Amino acid sequence: MAQWKTGVESGIYDAAARWRETCLVGDGSLWSDAEIWTQANVDELDGLFNGNELLGADKSFGQKFDEQLEHGSDGARRLAAELLAVHFLFTESVSQAGKLAVINRVLGPLGESVSPDNEFGRLMAHGIGGPGVGFNTRRDLQISFLVDFTKRVKALGGSGARELLDDPGETRRFADRTKRKWRREMRHIVLHLLHPDHFERMSSGTHKLLIAEALAEFLPDDDVDRDVDERILLIRRALEEQDIAGSWPRDYLDFYYRPLMGIWRGSAQEDGGEDADGVSLIEALEWSNQAILYGPPGTGKTHRVRELIGLLIRRAALQAWGAKRYFESTERVERLVETRRDWLQLHPAYGYEDFVRGMRIEGGDTVYREGTLLHRINALSAEAAETPDLAEIPWVIVLDEINRTDLSRMLGEAFSLLEPDKRGATAVLPGLQGDAPTEIAIPARLFVIGTMNLIDQSVEQIDFAMRRRFHWHPCPFSRPMLLEIVDVRLRSLGTPRKHREQRALTEQLEVFADRAVAVNRRIAEIDELGEEYEIGHTIFADVARLLHRTISTYSNVRQSYLWDASGAMSPIEDLWRFQLRPLLEQYLASLPAGDRSTTIEDLHELLTAKP
Repeated sequence: MAQWKTGVESGIYDAAARWRETCLVGDGSLWSDAEIWTQANVDELDGLFNGNELLGADKSFGQKFDEQLEHGSDGARRLAAELLAVHFLFTESVSQAGKLAVINRVLGPLGESVSPDNEFGRLMAHGIGGPGVGFNTRRDLQISFLVDFTKRVKALGGSGARELLDDPGETRRFADRTKRKWRREMRHIVLHLLHPDHFERMSSGTHKLLIAEALAEFLPDDDVDRDVDERILLIRRALEEQDIAGSWPRDYLDFYYRPLMGIWRGSAQEDGGEDADGVSLIEALEWSNQAILYGPPGTGKTHRVRELIGLLIRRAALQAWGAKRYFESTERVERLVETRRDWLQLHPAYGYEDFVRGMRIEGGDTVYREGTLLHRINALSAEAAETPDLAEIPWVIVLDEINRTDLSRMLGEAFSLLEPDKRGATAVLPGLQGDAPTEIAIPARLFVIGTMNLIDQSVEQIDFAMRRRFHWHPCPFSRPMLLEIVDVRLRSLGTPRKHREQRALTEQLEVFADRAVAVNRRIAEIDELGEEYEIGHTIFADVARLLHRTISTYSNVRQSYLWDASGAMSPIEDLWRFQLRPLLEQYLASLPAGDRSTTIEDLHELLTAKP
């Protein structure tokens, strides 16, 4: 069963069942005896909302919704409030106060409200999943899908709605037939609420695809034409049949349980965004054995390499050992994740002698000594004989900042052996060790991951022969990652929840993220800079520490966190003074002082101007 089990979830699923039976099949209400979910009210709300889209960033969702509902009937307004409640049932990332504030804003003109002390109000204090950044930042698209889905269900009539909603597969196909522009988070949430035993407690289609790919060994051979939700259901049943004691919390299999999640999920960036359906980075690495992550400084390349190593090793261990042994050995797996790598910080003096083989004078004799690559190859060969269960577990050599050395010279004979179809083939190293030549062959389980800062050397400057031996993965500035990192840092710093969940803070952080995008867009347009000089999201995310310091002096919640009536507040100005300005001055050092000052001040205005 895919239902979440935390002790408070039963009320959420009961409310979802009431929505299905009383509101979608019937015409009733979530919290009253009135007829609210009628065809007439639904059609009216669809016309007010989907038929009157208000675009632009000058108003918040609440302001736009107020305007759309201004001339609507009382019935349509009550329906809008209940529909918002359905929208909030899933999420645990919005506080009870935040949810009720949005719902009661709609009910306010009627003199009605949902109290935090009544049955449904108490339910708003909980949730069963984290729907991601897009759920909150584009609430209009989430509600658009929900209104459209409801309208199409109601058009079937009571018996038609029941027949549809009794069949999980038909419900999924019906949900996907919408003609609206929609966000996938709400689609997945609706399916889980209506059929919690069939669809996962997930709001991300990308997560589902990653799970289906990583755990494909548990699928039958005829799964080619199955929908991803059907594949995950089969994977769940296969794993549950393993009956591995202690592997799932409270005897409940959850794909977000850390040992299981570690097999399929990398960072938010690795997920590729909500609509991503291409090859994932981990998939490309498993194909090619080599990858280089490149981008501006501060885009989390090192962090992503660590996550990639974890994914690579966990997935290989699961495949080599099988599920039962894997989940009985999670501590050992995590030790392997931490230790099965050689992390090399490259620099101009690092060369062939350090990486492959070099000559040393010892006791008056000149002898060859193994470099990192040859040592690791020999060690893996010995390990395969001594510890057979590790024979298929990857080892990763990380070449950090590959552009700081002559990579072709450093690789030497290994250069040609890196190609996937050359793995296992041998090359002879120059010189004799004693009377015998030394051969080198790179095993298939040895992976190479490099990182590269674009401001040090452009990708175009790497010769073609080198480029085609690696999978090249860009790591650009990411607005969603910026917001996610800020949120994580505020939580880890202990920033009070009453501030973190204030709508004013959320809205100002959204503006800040937009300003970071604008600054990088302007940097890309400057002739002396360009895209390779973008400022990474981890650098902008330092605003979290400055924001926490400011918030820690507030005893009450605020309406101003980053900007107030006079303009940018200290978190933004301090970020500019101590992080961004010094970086830009270094980037623009070649410009005349006057031009440099003008350019920097223009960027400062772009970041800090009052919204």
